[in-house]
Amino acid sequence: MRLSKPKLSPYLFCFLVLTVGICACGTDDTYDFENKIHTTGTYQPTLIFPDDIPREESNANAITGIDCQDFQISTIEFTFIMNDSSHGPHRFACQDHKAYIRGIPAGTGIRVDVYAYDKNDTPVLYGSEVTTIYAGQVTEGGEIEMKPVDDNQQDTELPSFTINDLGMTFMRIPAGEFVMGSPEEELGRGNDENQHQVRITQYFYLQTTEVTQRQWRMVVLATENSTLNPDPSRFADCGDDCPVESVSWDNVQLFIDYLNIRYEGDYEFYLPTEAQWEYAARAESDTAFANGDITVTDCGLDPVLDPMGWYCFNSGNVTHPVGGKNANGFGLFDMYGNAGEWCQDYYEEVYSHTTEPVIDPQGPSNGEFRVMRGGSRYSHAADCRSAKRHWHLPDDSGGTFGFRLICSPLSN
Repeated sequence: MRLSKPKLSPYLFCFLVLTVGICACGTDDTYDFENKIHTTGTYQPTLIFPDDIPREESNANAITGIDCQDFQISTIEFTFIMNDSSHGPHRFACQDHKAYIRGIPAGTGIRVDVYAYDKNDTPVLYGSEVTTIYAGQVTEGGEIEMKPVDDNQQDTELPSFTINDLGMTFMRIPAGEFVMGSPEEELGRGNDENQHQVRITQYFYLQTTEVTQRQWRMVVLATENSTLNPDPSRFADCGDDCPVESVSWDNVQLFIDYLNIRYEGDYEFYLPTEAQWEYAARAESDTAFANGDITVTDCGLDPVLDPMGWYCFNSGNVTHPVGGKNANGFGLFDMYGNAGEWCQDYYEEVYSHTTEPVIDPQGPSNGEFRVMRGGSRYSHAADCRSAKRHWHLPDDSGGTFGFRLICSPLSN
């Protein structure tokens, strides 16, 4: 998502403009003066800011231009970030032809995130603007380039889909924003988990389970001149539905190449970034695990982790068939334990310390190690946390190393 100059496409952008008008900012009994955003009526969430923030004699500044009818939007969500403090999100029905946000004080720096909700109530990030509002002036940047739902997208933006010949199921993970890393008080926290805000601007389809031994074997044996071992797993006796393991990051890249050749024109496969992985694992949670906080850091029973993951306490130090534990809020299984999961990124010890959200981070451009996430059958509870980071050489194929994939449909 990027800010852009006006484009003539009738459905790929919406306007961010200021309605210029000078009037007194007096008291209005319909407003709730509690220094927060609130909703008035159906369509007009109104900003109320602390008295110590300077403002001009104008309350006519407005954000407008979300065309509900053309963009097939039923609900809009706005989040305002001001002075490092988040206000929102606030949702309101988009039944009018245009949607408005009014009462923004002049001279105030804000960020506006615009979400639309589809018929399945899944949020799609339409655009974002960072600017300063001045009375009587058009904001710098002027417009937000949008990506509304069109007829083709409606066919491909499914809640989930399965590649039937392989039995791989992919769940749509919505765009959104989260705090990556762990708070200082979290049990088992590592020094490389500094918290920072991350924004994922596009939805993606993540495999609901780790790649299985059957799926690996089917792809490798069907690929002409394959150099990969069709049965690399240390725990081959676990069975076809157990995660493939003992595969290096380099092995996984070859496997992805084979998949992309096999499904050329229909699907494209790749590993998740570290940020995508943690965002998906958290499933909108802010605790150590998607279902709650960690209680033990060793191999003892953690009653929160136990229902969701195979780790050293309950695994018997062997892998188990995928999907045998509870799914998280996004419908993903085995994000904790069983097999460790390679990510695309190079490892870097320190995350960004910026106060602004990091947009779709890809990790460093080079390095020695690749990131692995999720812990494994061998891991202590502390090593399975959503924020826990592991790293290994890309040619290392240890017995705990597995992966899951992102898949992008390329056609209807």
